[in-house]
Amino acid sequence: MVDDTALDTLVATLRAAPDAIPTLFAEESLARRFTERWTAATGQTATLIERQRLLQLTAVTIPPDYPAGHLRPATVRESDLLGDWLMAFQNSTGHHDAGDRQATGILVDGLLARKDLYVWDVGDRHAPRPVTMAARGRPTDRGIAISLVYTPPEERDRGYATACVAHLSQLLLAGGRHFCTLFVDAANATAGELYGRIGYQPIAGFAAYRFDPPPA
Repeated sequence: MVDDTALDTLVATLRAAPDAIPTLFAEESLARRFTERWTAATGQTATLIERQRLLQLTAVTIPPDYPAGHLRPATVRESDLLGDWLMAFQNSTGHHDAGDRQATGILVDGLLARKDLYVWDVGDRHAPRPVTMAARGRPTDRGIAISLVYTPPEERDRGYATACVAHLSQLLLAGGRHFCTLFVDAANATAGELYGRIGYQPIAGFAAYRFDPPPA
């Protein structure tokens, strides 16, 4: 628990910084406490723009009714496709700056170079067809996060994303991680239920606020 004195010190320090704070994303209660202090000190208005749940998994359950397919690292030859998917993912969140196609391409190239991006393939192994992507990141000594889970609209409602996350989680645990984490939209109960089937459980709520200039 962050005490009030620490929050007041943080507010004072940030107010002295040359750049404004456009948004805040933090654990729900901490975000609310900081926002109350920040708006009181600056006169800015704050708008709640997003609520997410942080899920954690320590063991994977792979249900028998999951779709056929297999997980594999994404390759450079798929960079254009994955760049399009990442742009669509960023736009679909509604609250993230999708940037431009060039910036998205640079991000994808970095993920591919670090071998942090995976896809779920279906179809013949000699002519596989990627239908979902997911990335790993933010590693610690014990845990690692899964993010950028995206399935294009024409491939949805077939269990591909959950299967991809399940097998990627299993791979990461087998590699020595004690747990995996994953953020889901707090308003999307279906996603929470689907990931719950493979072992993910909610551990914390998070909130994002946008700060706007004080009223004239």
